[in-house]
Amino acid sequence: MTKAIPNRQIAEEAADWAIRIDAGPLDPAQRQALARWLKASPAHVDELLYCAAILGSLEGVDRERKLATEDDALPPEPEVIPLFAAAPAAMGGGPCRPGQRALPKRWAIAASVALLAAAALALAGLGTSPAEEPAQTLATRLYTTDLGEQRSVTLADGSVVFLNTDSRVRVRLTDSERRLDLLQGEALFEVAHEPDRPFRVYAAGSVAQAVGTKFNVRHTGSGVRVVVFEGKVLVDNRAVPARRAAPAAAVQALAPDQALLLAGQQVDLSAASGAPRVAEADIVAAASWRMRQLSFDDAGLDEIVAEFNRYNRIPIVLADPSLSAARFSGVFDANDPKSFVAFLELSTSAEVDRTQPDRIVLRPHRP
Repeated sequence: MTKAIPNRQIAEEAADWAIRIDAGPLDPAQRQALARWLKASPAHVDELLYCAAILGSLEGVDRERKLATEDDALPPEPEVIPLFAAAPAAMGGGPCRPGQRALPKRWAIAASVALLAAAALALAGLGTSPAEEPAQTLATRLYTTDLGEQRSVTLADGSVVFLNTDSRVRVRLTDSERRLDLLQGEALFEVAHEPDRPFRVYAAGSVAQAVGTKFNVRHTGSGVRVVVFEGKVLVDNRAVPARRAAPAAAVQALAPDQALLLAGQQVDLSAASGAPRVAEADIVAAASWRMRQLSFDDAGLDEIVAEFNRYNRIPIVLADPSLSAARFSGVFDANDPKSFVAFLELSTSAEVDRTQPDRIVLRPHRP
């Protein structure tokens, strides 16, 4: 059986669910988490079914245990490359050895039952309910997107991370903390309510802590911007690893470098900004990327060009800094820079040079 894997991380997530299903019946919290994961993308369903087919076909391999299990049973072959040397850790770190427990065919049935249960939960509206995951320490995972790519990831606790273009987030869930390091780009977080296990996002030396909320964090040229859509978020401009962030409810105990954001508010954080300055957020502009749209209100041309270049491989280049003074408002398709460039031509705001195949050059309009 062969199959092109559209995303390695989705395949690893499917393998994780495969191992959980094979270990025994899923509890209600796990079924809800599985439902959310399956609803996030049709590719998730496809990968899980693919894992079911693979695991189901393994039953009966060397059933009589005729193959040797000792590492020194065969003479050394220095020129032989192990076929499964790079097996994903999620699948157990290597191939199934003959001495190990064979995976039964019941896995395929269990997978089908789990998929039906997940679908029932989704249709009943139960798949989006916050659920508490059994206390455990999970491995660190890294999720990424390429230029122009977006994806969503459902974490084991039921929280959902939406990654924007060219972004990286490292996730570590423990018994005491849900820590996410936004290493690059932008992400929107829908946080499952767990007051005893804080949800913290670290980015560019700052930290945003939330409990049962929805907020956006984005790397900017000078630091990070945090926008709150729902609930409350405690931000700290000095995210010292050894320092434990205060509970979001402890408003009276805020330090000078902390601020409590409410729904509809935002803050820009950086090492040089000092105390956070809370401002009213442009919610439409902050959330428009989820629909692959770019929303601007009296924005400079340099800012607009920078946003288009985040999503497209052929960049727009300003040949003259004076073009930055031109300002525009509107909503544009992030994947259609040519339409915006055509709009600039019609408005006589700039002349367009398309002679170079690897870029679109904007020059000042000549009367």
